[in-house]
Amino acid sequence: MVNGARNFRWNYIRSGYLICLTRDGKDDWFLLSTPKRSHKGLSVTAAITCQHICAQLNKKNLYLAFDDENGIGTAEYLLRQVLENTGWQLGYCETFYEQDGKTEKVRSLSSDGKRGAYLLISDICALFDARPVFDGDSRTVSIYSLNRHEDLLELNFGKNLNGVDRKEDAENIVTRLYVEGDYGDDGYVGIEDVNPTGLPFLLDFSYFRELGVFAAEHEQALDDYLRDIQAFAYWLDGRDISKELTSEWKGYLVSQDYAPTTVNAMLSALNSLLEFLDLRECRVKFLKIQRRLFRDADRELTKDDYQRLLNTAHKLGRERLELLVETIGATGI
Repeated sequence: MVNGARNFRWNYIRSGYLICLTRDGKDDWFLLSTPKRSHKGLSVTAAITCQHICAQLNKKNLYLAFDDENGIGTAEYLLRQVLENTGWQLGYCETFYEQDGKTEKVRSLSSDGKRGAYLLISDICALFDARPVFDGDSRTVSIYSLNRHEDLLELNFGKNLNGVDRKEDAENIVTRLYVEGDYGDDGYVGIEDVNPTGLPFLLDFSYFRELGVFAAEHEQALDDYLRDIQAFAYWLDGRDISKELTSEWKGYLVSQDYAPTTVNAMLSALNSLLEFLDLRECRVKFLKIQRRLFRDADRELTKDDYQRLLNTAHKLGRERLELLVETIGATGI
């Protein structure tokens, strides 16, 4: 509040809005995200998080894959492919040479199409011992050799860096549902044959909802999976996933007095995530559930239940159903 009135600046604080930072006569751009307000007494405090606009590259070219056919080339060649159709362009790209100082470096980039432009740029820099510089004003990416230290700040543990605090932000994670096909009489049939994107995984289920293929039970299964994974993420609280922590999560679920079947369902969701993240060594075993030798008493069919089934079948004229109920009652199946 300003002089008893709502602060007009809140009208410009929205997720996704661009913020221009001018420093030393040069403009740079940031994306506003997760604005939060807290109240204490009569005062209202705003907390705003901003990411550099290059964070947009995380979601660009998610489907771009590299192999031996298109993933071998110079740094400039690979970078131009990664930046194509992203809205960003290649600025300056240093020429990288082999140890002889004459032969230009050629490297092989491999990606299965799950990386995104930002991570692909990082992969290319690792191949050529380079570092990227993102210019938010001109939307350009420049690449320089790591050997140039004049404008680099180097931090080393034990010297000028004692620790790093890292907070995981799961709000922008892209969830994909991979669907395995199978071979039939007409050859291979997979989801990519009907998926509008032509890809073997799903990002948006609206098309399949309209067709009636993605039904309510599928929606419920997906919601259950996401709920279980989010519960694990909240409990993890930014810590790196490890075998010790996944085992501790299992013990935590048991301590909450969940039914064993519920615990196993939540562990199944976690194991699926770990499989996708290639962290198979962190998977946990399910709880052992003893097989019941006898039915619960409340699941047995009473005489009144039996007679009610017979009467209902008779009133409906379902003679075959009536005979079937009599057979079940007579044999004790």
